Amino acid sequence: MAVEIIDLKKKFEQQTVLEGFSAKFGDNSITCIMGASGAGKTTLLNILLGLMDPDSGTVSGISGKRLSAVFQEDRLCEGLDAIGNIKLVVDKKITRKDIEEEFSKVGLEDYRGKPVSELSGGMKRRIALVRALITDPDIVIMDEPLKGLDAKLKHKATEYIKEKVKNKITIIVTHDKAEAEAFGAEIIMLKKKSSRADESAC
Repeated sequence: MAVEIIDLKKKFEQQTVLEGFSAKFGDNSITCIMGASGAGKTTLLNILLGLMDPDSGTVSGISGKRLSAVFQEDRLCEGLDAIGNIKLVVDKKITRKDIEEEFSKVGLEDYRGKPVSELSGGMKRRIALVRALITDPDIVIMDEPLKGLDAKLKHKATEYIKEKVKNKITIIVTHDKAEAEAFGAEIIMLKKKSSRADESAC
């Protein structure tokens, strides 16, 4: 079943972020949301994840589905090691060896025996990716999932994501059109709305 958004609206004080936004995300699809800073990309993802309510409009097709997310921040437990962070979200059927195999697919090495706080930003990002995708969700929502990765690791992570999200609904925020094209994604552009202060200054 597709996720459908109809006439979504969200405003923060004097700033309208989303106004009458509608979209449909089908099964086995990757959609990239693009737009300038402040256009409402992260707000849209937060509404889809149930972390924020819209002022009006409807979202259907999410109830009863298993959701997984990669946020702009990695949101890892800094005191745990990489394996420990993954074990927080998986059942006992997934072994340490299974997790290590997933790490290998994203080129993650030299993480053993270290708390996450001692790892680089790129390593943390890949741990967050594995954590989101190892649980086999129905819907995957990602905010700048390739942030902090060099070109080689971006390619590896992109291929990993594409493999793991087959037959799922995947929604990705990115500022990079080349990333969207690498995912083979449909692109939806969000335009930043003018505030009243902006309009009065025109």
